[in-house]
Amino acid sequence: MEAPGNGMERLPATADEIDAAWLTQALGARYPEARVARLEVVERHEATNAHARLRVAYHEPAGAPTEIFCKLLPSDPARRPAVARTG
Repeated sequence: MEAPGNGMERLPATADEIDAAWLTQALGARYPEARVARLEVVERHEATNAHARLRVAYHEPAGAPTEIFCKLLPSDPARRPAVARTG
């Protein structure tokens, strides 16, 4: 799945696909000096979309949050394309 207009090559399909490099880049616009060392998915839910709560550790926090809520596309292949088209 392409990320609309933010220069990121690909959005993670699941919370497990979010890694330190991707999250560092995703946080870069707001926290340009932040460098993610590691992250842990501490909670997952699925409603209209998939939701995950992450606990984040940094090499350089630069004011970035240590807990992050992520909204992802749904895992249901029948709903995923329709939700993706909404941007």
